[in-house]
Amino acid sequence: MSDSLEKKHVISFRNALILAVVIVLVSVTNSILLRDNPEILRFTSDTFAALINFLATLGLIYGALNSDYDKNIRRAWSVIAFAQALYTIGDIIWFVLEVGLHESPFPSLADGPYLAFFPIFALGIFLLPKVPLTYSEKLKILLDTGIVMIASIILFWVLLIAPTIESNAQADTLTLTLSVAYPVADLLLLFALIELLLRRIRSVSSIPILLLVASVAFMIATDFVFMSQSLQGTYVSGGLLDTGWIIAYTLTGLAGISQANSKRLDLSSEILESKGVQFTWPLYIPYICAGATYILLIWSYDHPMPVSFYALSLGLGGIIGMVIIRQVVALNENVRLNEELENRVTERTAQLESTNKELKIEIQERKKAEEALNSARDDLELRVKERTAETSASSFTSIIHFVE
Repeated sequence: MSDSLEKKHVISFRNALILAVVIVLVSVTNSILLRDNPEILRFTSDTFAALINFLATLGLIYGALNSDYDKNIRRAWSVIAFAQALYTIGDIIWFVLEVGLHESPFPSLADGPYLAFFPIFALGIFLLPKVPLTYSEKLKILLDTGIVMIASIILFWVLLIAPTIESNAQADTLTLTLSVAYPVADLLLLFALIELLLRRIRSVSSIPILLLVASVAFMIATDFVFMSQSLQGTYVSGGLLDTGWIIAYTLTGLAGISQANSKRLDLSSEILESKGVQFTWPLYIPYICAGATYILLIWSYDHPMPVSFYALSLGLGGIIGMVIIRQVVALNENVRLNEELENRVTERTAQLESTNKELKIEIQERKKAEEALNSARDDLELRVKERTAETSASSFTSIIHFVE
């Protein structure tokens, strides 16, 4: 009864998903219809971003409050909600400066909560409780993370960080520092995303984790394109690119709603400890990154880049070394698993042989018992016949004596 009453108060994930689709469609429509009115587009875009970010924060808070079955899970979602609240504050400050005061929002006070969002959001992801791993599993995850991060650092440096430093060479120190801080913060968020993808997260459902992964991916991708367009001078405030942030906000809010809708009752700590969410497809990401780095190295041979061919070669060499070590670890793990399997098969075979021997002995004993029983029964039947014959003869003799 209490379970049914509690479920009535849970916000429906289906309704939240419908609202999220409507929000994205409104954002796209707004960007298309108002593209010829930059002032109005900027006003509606900034207002809409702050509002949706606020709703996403509420969704995360709701998910944290309904994660009371495990204090560690609740703490992690609370930190993620706090990070999203900081980003909402940044959007509000951005709106006031750009729309209300008609001032440039970069650099400004908005950069404080914006930049604080990245490490705190990453911390929330790191705080999500994880299923304990063996030494070889930890080593493989460490190597996979290293491969992805080396490739990502090279890509960010070539496409964003080095061009940003070059384009802001004449700018003041604050502007240059903040311009470089954002791609570095995205790298930190990417590191948290890889941790989320490769580790087995303790969660009742995989949907909140998957939505969280998607939201972080959209955030990083949108930031990457935004910084690239800003360097090229092609970014339009309120354009279609801003929809990427709206999608990231809605996915984050949906993650919180999905977390609240997950099963919350009748979960013992033992069950929760053994239940984990892990995706298999991210295991291919390190190899994709290694291939992308190799292609970049070939491209740099005939094309000038802000990083030397020698530095790229060292980075690719480090990635290849990590890939080789990972394969060795995987092979050793497979050998160990095969040995354990063979030992189990041997033990099971010995148990079956022992059981068969015991069964054969039992069958033989049963046969002996049946033979003894049959012999006793035959002996009993023979005695009965003899007794019957004796009784009949005695009766016949008595009758003759009686007649005489």
